[in-house]
Amino acid sequence: MNGAPRIWVTGPVKRLTAWCAAARQAGWEPIAEPLIEIVPAPFDWPAEHERFDWLCVTSANAMSSLAPHVARLAGVRVAIVGAATEAALRALSSDLPLAVTLGPADESSELERLWEPHLVAGESVLWPRSDLADEIGRWLRSRGAVVHDPVAYVNRPRYEVDPPECDAVFFASPSAVHAFAANRARPCTHLGIAIGSTTAGAIEALQLDEPGRIGRLDTLLDVSPHALTKLLSGDA
Repeated sequence: MNGAPRIWVTGPVKRLTAWCAAARQAGWEPIAEPLIEIVPAPFDWPAEHERFDWLCVTSANAMSSLAPHVARLAGVRVAIVGAATEAALRALSSDLPLAVTLGPADESSELERLWEPHLVAGESVLWPRSDLADEIGRWLRSRGAVVHDPVAYVNRPRYEVDPPECDAVFFASPSAVHAFAANRARPCTHLGIAIGSTTAGAIEALQLDEPGRIGRLDTLLDVSPHALTKLLSGDA
């Protein structure tokens, strides 16, 4: 390939523009082609809960399914992962006294550390989640919380994507890594870049299962587009 190095940006699905701009700022040519599709999954408010003690939100993708219930969340304490998630929640609840109590943490494991001294056994938690997530729910239950964790959105893999010719692949979720692994064209890359340790773990598993599919792994623990610019510029 001639000219600027190219990076395949596979997500986050709703923030592709920002991450592509970050790559472009570092002198790379981004190719925006998501490996998953986010499908909202509306859920009903549970009859056994008039209100919850906590709302836990770990992705902005949950907002469209959470929207019909937001009026019932006034005064609920909020634990959150991701600055983008916080911004989406604030936009959704602009007319309510819904304040973030914990976070935004960069990833779920950090939120658990922040939450540990504040969570009381028996407290109820609403966690609208993806169809693939269960870590926070398992952790909350292990601490004695009463968890209602409806699926609020589904990650639908796009297995038929034609892989672009590129020098690196940027992954925003384990789901994208799994879709990459299952792609019919069996793409490979010299460099895989992950948002957060959970996504990095999925890449490491692929490296073990299929050596050669992904060469070097770099992980962004600062989950902001600026961190990608720094990494690709060699300033990380």
